[in-house]
Amino acid sequence: MLFSAPSVGRFWELDFLRGSAVMGMIVYHLFYLLSYFNISAHDMQNMPWLMLAYIVQIIFITLVGVSLAISQQKNALQGNSPRVFLRRQWRRGLFVLVCAFCISFITAFLAPEMPVRFGILHLIGVGILLFSFIAQRKYFALAIAAVIFAITFLRKSFLTANFLAYPFGFFAKNVPSIDYFPMFPWLACIALGIFLGHFAYKNGKRNFSFPDVSKRSLLAPILFLGQHSLLMYLLNVPVIIFLLWILNFLNFNFAR
Repeated sequence: MLFSAPSVGRFWELDFLRGSAVMGMIVYHLFYLLSYFNISAHDMQNMPWLMLAYIVQIIFITLVGVSLAISQQKNALQGNSPRVFLRRQWRRGLFVLVCAFCISFITAFLAPEMPVRFGILHLIGVGILLFSFIAQRKYFALAIAAVIFAITFLRKSFLTANFLAYPFGFFAKNVPSIDYFPMFPWLACIALGIFLGHFAYKNGKRNFSFPDVSKRSLLAPILFLGQHSLLMYLLNVPVIIFLLWILNFLNFNFAR
């Protein structure tokens, strides 16, 4: 079967959220690329596109923290030491960063006017590396989220001309990029996700109950996307560009 049932030990509701976010991401990227290649005009910086983008981004990034919290709980239940958890998460974070730098390298050639210098994968990779140390401390993570939001609110007081501040969100100049997720404020979503993960799940189990509808065939494609969200993120833009090229080769008229 193409769309298999959720793996043992996974929470289908999290896969559903990720899968829904993946679908929203694909829709947004499709219309963004239609505009980018001047195939059809769409104002992606205004509603409702901007709202769709924010919803997708917040889901993806917050679930990173939720997953950290759940992974920490399961690591403890298995009797593993915190070092085992840190080692696994650092491997995961470094892999995401490798993917992020590959995207930076590729966009530097394909879109030199606005390459990805610190995008969502850079943010997630750094977030995993940093917050893996506090994944078991939900209230500390919540406090960190509040501090990050507060500092971001006072951002004008921290602006600098030093480009090293760019990943943090405090670089004074506007630098064009097709994907920019500074650590302030976006790291707050990961920290908040850790709190939510411990609030909603305990000892690797839900703190809440609702009907399990994960076996319904209509949900299978969404759960599949959620279980492979990183792969979907890496592949969706190249696939969309390829399909647009095919349609252009076939003289398809988007204005019909």
